[in-house]
Amino acid sequence: QHDYQIAALLETNPTCFDGSSFFSTTHKQDTSGQITTATYSNDLVNLALNPSNFGQVKTAMRNFVGRDKKPFGVYPTLVVVPTNLEEAATVIAKNEYFSPAQFGNQTQQVGMTQNIYRGTFEVLVIPELTLPKVWYAFYTLGAIKALLKQLREPINFVPLVNPNDPNVFWQREYVWGADMRSAYDVTVPWYAVRCGASL
Repeated sequence: QHDYQIAALLETNPTCFDGSSFFSTTHKQDTSGQITTATYSNDLVNLALNPSNFGQVKTAMRNFVGRDKKPFGVYPTLVVVPTNLEEAATVIAKNEYFSPAQFGNQTQQVGMTQNIYRGTFEVLVIPELTLPKVWYAFYTLGAIKALLKQLREPINFVPLVNPNDPNVFWQREYVWGADMRSAYDVTVPWYAVRCGASL
């Protein structure tokens, strides 16, 4: 199942093309090392999911630049969360106003705050994610995506419904099976950011 594979890919944090883990604080802007030794981080693990921190993630992604110092022009268009963070993500994505208390801030002034991030991103809930406080922001509008799914062999359905099949003859049951092969990997790290209160 694709969701299980994607969840495992995110949480194992594999190595990407620049030699660093996909989510890392030391990605090189210039992988050749000839122009600049500057680095950037797409691993912001101290940011819990709330409007203020979402704004920090958006700013961080806007500031991602290449070795020529030109911005990549990316920003979060998709937020991926486990079920524990579905409510918070949905409030930020869809509510016109929110209460500070909705995000655990009991000391802020009473009243509602206008949500400037409403409608700027979509939410995807993946129940198979096992880290309850970790969330991910992705830029999904480019031709390349941060995560790669390669279909190596398409789904092949095999029905065992012939009267001569043992399951039909002996058990009077029809059986359908499915077989496929896929591979999953990461691509460019500046299209994704990992965030969370803790890992």
